[in-house]
Amino acid sequence: MQFDDVLEILQAEGQLRRKRTRVLHWILAALVGVQAAIFGYMVATGKDSLSNLVVSFAPMLCLLGLAAGMTPRAKSALLAASTERDPRLVGHLVEALTSGDPEVVKAAKDCLIEILPTLRDDAEPLDQVQHAALVHGLATADERFASAVVRSLRVLGRSESIAVLEAIAHGKSTFVSRASTERLPALALESLGDLRMRLARDVIQRRIAALDEQRTLVR
Repeated sequence: MQFDDVLEILQAEGQLRRKRTRVLHWILAALVGVQAAIFGYMVATGKDSLSNLVVSFAPMLCLLGLAAGMTPRAKSALLAASTERDPRLVGHLVEALTSGDPEVVKAAKDCLIEILPTLRDDAEPLDQVQHAALVHGLATADERFASAVVRSLRVLGRSESIAVLEAIAHGKSTFVSRASTERLPALALESLGDLRMRLARDVIQRRIAALDEQRTLVR
């Protein structure tokens, strides 16, 4: 299988999971209302035991598990591609961190540790879903993976990354595990400065482009 074919499979998998997650969010919103009514009934009738509460929320937990899962074809493609260390994989590897499959998560982390330090300043920033997945991955990260992630946010980060880096820099972060906090504050400060400069530059470039377009229309 060609590498471009692998990327196409992973792209389709990502779109499928996002669509499935949106649908499940709608279903879960409806279920929350139903579960609240059930729990209210349990309280009123004196049947609000822990076991009953767990059973009542079981359908929602199952739905969340279905949203996180990865198809066998996509799993095989990702595991095969993770040996390539290609920067085009970054977004797919980041999303794989939330797959719930230990083998996939480990392969994704190992590959990201190798790829992230090689990213150049013109790397494609993460989208909102990918950024959330990367921050989620920090919660269970060892120092090596956490360091690679924090460094990478200087080029992959979004405006939401500023709050994450600030919290890590001041040692008050709930985003990272205790095992990964020793060297992170200094790395976070460095990435924070670079990220702010990049975001400011992007804003200025967009404003200049907008002004140039307006002047062209006036002419």
